[in-house]
Amino acid sequence: LRRFYSRRARRILPAFAVFLAAAALLGATQADWPYILTWTVNFDPHPAWMIGHLWSLSVEEQFYILWPLAIAFTGRRTWTAIAIAAIFVFPLKAINPALHYAFPVVCGPIALGCLLALYPRLFPRIPAWPLIPIILVLDAYDVRFVVNILVVLCVARVVSVPPAALNWGPLMWLGKISYSLYLFQQLFFDSIF
Repeated sequence: LRRFYSRRARRILPAFAVFLAAAALLGATQADWPYILTWTVNFDPHPAWMIGHLWSLSVEEQFYILWPLAIAFTGRRTWTAIAIAAIFVFPLKAINPALHYAFPVVCGPIALGCLLALYPRLFPRIPAWPLIPIILVLDAYDVRFVVNILVVLCVARVVSVPPAALNWGPLMWLGKISYSLYLFQQLFFDSIF
């Protein structure tokens, strides 16, 4: 765990520190900083426009804290139960829309990915590309639960049988800088938060 967290910190914290400086210069409010510095922007009820997109990175960091600890201190049956429970917490958003980005509500697709890693033989090895039009249609109707499942299956398929195109130099370079691009994307959009 120590090595995992150390490698992750070296990979993401330098770009995040630069982004924090930009957010400070652009006027992130004092109320936002506790959320920013604790990776809990997904619980910030009114984030400043330049940090609103950090909700997804907060969810990711919360996952990278909780899931490795669950693996380190529990057994496979417990991991499986946690992942299955997480998938079905999604409807809580319908009960309280304020929970829209809360970790328990949005971690279902990540939990499904964990189940795919734990039990790869239980899931069909269907081609990913034919699912994309289905995903787009369902997404237009906001059938989020089904869309999330199909996206996870597509990603799992691409990971298990990577297309040769993903080894193309420019795409690999884009993958290496994608975290930084994501961090700074909001600075190039209008204020929507």
